[in-house]
Amino acid sequence: AAADRPRKGLFVQADHGSIFLDEIGELPLYLWSPAMATLAEIRGVLMNAIAKQGVRLACIDYLSLIEVESHQRKDMRHLQVAALSRGLKRMAKELKIPIVVLQQLNREADNSEPKLGSLRESGAVEQDADVVMFLHHGMDGRTPMPADQRMLLVPKFRAGPMGRITVKWDGRKTQFRDPQAVDCGNYEKIFDDFNAPKAENF
Repeated sequence: AAADRPRKGLFVQADHGSIFLDEIGELPLYLWSPAMATLAEIRGVLMNAIAKQGVRLACIDYLSLIEVESHQRKDMRHLQVAALSRGLKRMAKELKIPIVVLQQLNREADNSEPKLGSLRESGAVEQDADVVMFLHHGMDGRTPMPADQRMLLVPKFRAGPMGRITVKWDGRKTQFRDPQAVDCGNYEKIFDDFNAPKAENF
């Protein structure tokens, strides 16, 4: 498949033009891929990148790969993940940039629509996050989605609405497109009981 070629180091001329140069080549992206990194090391790299390159957004792939500090290594795993989640929340506030963090899901979510409880290893992740989004291949109990579409689930959005949005999926580029790119007849946005008013403590 075309989407597998970059991982295998196999490219054709069309790939360089359509996948990389046109879409990514001009973007100010900076990659840092150490074998291991602690929150303190990530913070140092981000501070330097913000000061020197003007970085305004950080993406971490993924939460469970962050190295815990030495004094936390004897803690239960869910406590370690909770500490990482809180640390990232504080880091985003301190550095004044959004931090997008990928996280694995529990195996139970493989064949069903993921929910907040599907986040792996710690409930602290769903508590600390301002926004939680899942990409899903379809909706349970309904007709399967077309091959070029996916469902974007938003079960938590601290400052906005929640629901489901159909997005365009381009497997060749491993790319999700804006909902407006999807045929309006297939566009669906459902606000369910997630969006009901809730009493919250701030």
